[in-house]
Amino acid sequence: MYKNLLSICICILLYLIKLLINFKIKIVLNKDEKKLFTYYCSLCGANVIVSDTMLEIMPRRKTDESIIALVSKIFLKNYMKKDKLVVIKRDVNKYEKQYRYICQNCGVFVAYQSIEFDDEETLDEIKKRSNKIFSNTKRKILYILIDAVVANPSQSSLFIEMEKINDSKAKNKSFVRLTKTEVDENGKEKEKIVYL
Repeated sequence: MYKNLLSICICILLYLIKLLINFKIKIVLNKDEKKLFTYYCSLCGANVIVSDTMLEIMPRRKTDESIIALVSKIFLKNYMKKDKLVVIKRDVNKYEKQYRYICQNCGVFVAYQSIEFDDEETLDEIKKRSNKIFSNTKRKILYILIDAVVANPSQSSLFIEMEKINDSKAKNKSFVRLTKTEVDENGKEKEKIVYL
């Protein structure tokens, strides 16, 4: 009985080693290949961010659970429009400046950063300075709202609503809004909305 159990364990171990070797070979072959991940607006489904790192595995900010994207460490291309500066009160006597980005199509608030939009061009100059405290406070971090992006455009709210409308049309469930004028007890005319 122990010989059978031992032989089964050895077979499983050899199989796992074979899988591991094949996995390492695939990693070495695909080492130079980078996959890009595209994220879409959760409302309209428009392309808003492309990154070489999955947003789902990036760290989260404790204050608002937004995704922390350190732009100097990863490839990140945003297709958002710069919006406005908003100052938020975080705690007693603590305020935060948010330079916001919105979706180009629908205007939904998608991400923000803590440095001014104009400071983006001077980041290389900041890195060259020897004052580490100053340069650390000016590093480019994009905070992405977790509920503002989806990995698949078919997960966007408008797509889901359009699917519901198409499903109801397919089932011949159409809704017609009619206005009906009625006279009440006092002789006044009232419009009543009726859905068919």
